[in-house]
Amino acid sequence: MKLYGKTPWLILIVNEIITTPYHNTLCLQCNAVCHERCSLTETTQRGEHAFRRCTVMNNGRCTVCPGKCSYDMHYHDRRLIKRVPKTLNTAISSLSNKYIEAEKDKVACELKCKSVQETKRFIEQLLQEQCDKVHDACMRVQSNCEGFNITEELYTFISLLKNDLNTLRSSAVILKAAKFIEKLETLANDHSLTLSKRSYPTVTKKKVRHSKRRNQGQVTTTTSNDDLMIIDEGPTSALVTQMNHSPSEVLLFEDDLFNRIKTSQREVSNFSASPKYAKYTTEQLIALTRQSMEKNIMIAKELNSRCEAASIGYLSATQLLTLCEYYA
Repeated sequence: MKLYGKTPWLILIVNEIITTPYHNTLCLQCNAVCHERCSLTETTQRGEHAFRRCTVMNNGRCTVCPGKCSYDMHYHDRRLIKRVPKTLNTAISSLSNKYIEAEKDKVACELKCKSVQETKRFIEQLLQEQCDKVHDACMRVQSNCEGFNITEELYTFISLLKNDLNTLRSSAVILKAAKFIEKLETLANDHSLTLSKRSYPTVTKKKVRHSKRRNQGQVTTTTSNDDLMIIDEGPTSALVTQMNHSPSEVLLFEDDLFNRIKTSQREVSNFSASPKYAKYTTEQLIALTRQSMEKNIMIAKELNSRCEAASIGYLSATQLLTLCEYYA
């Protein structure tokens, strides 16, 4: 103790925090630095099993800190604790400065917490909007592509998300991802996405009479309205136009291409045993060709989106091969 007038000047030993660009092993109980520049991989969890392999540990006990504490009381931090001597007046003034800095940090943390809460609400709102967009997109795909199984694609996407869920570490992120998966499962179980059974046109085959004229050396085919194949429209048929008037031009053509577009491969095989004919005008044939091209363009766009990971899922190898066989 040193006297100056009537005021005693005391020398105190205080701990001073020094930040470092590297991580160190510190003891939580002793508040001491046990291993500077620790060679272990930096971790943010206290008391991990990896601390048993630290150089200063012996049988799970620290050989440096005063209390010889267990490894589970140690942690990594990018700071050092130095014990430096200070006078009483200097220590008091430094405490005042630290208090002012702590108040500023408190205000900054409160603002940050408020910002985090607002960001959380904003993300939840965006998540709900994205779910609504996925639902609307599924409805549009179902209405445009009747043979596209939305539910199966959603379950495939959910399965991929569940696999990625195992790689997450943050409990908050895992909770958010689980909620998103739950919403997708609710969407996949939505009955409005269930594909209804498609109805196909029924085909009635009638005779086609052929007459040969030997003197002309030509074969001509005579047809009438009763001699042609009659195609009855189904309620969902978008390619067949009912003919209520006598066409000015009548063409006979193999109807196998039309059946390939409208039916699945299994149903095509049932009708492929014998040739089939239908009656169309030139205008109707042109309309059929345009609609077939539009459907092929839509499928090509969907495949392109899937290749660029811009769609909601991926076709399996079997589905992709079948689709290419249909529209190659």
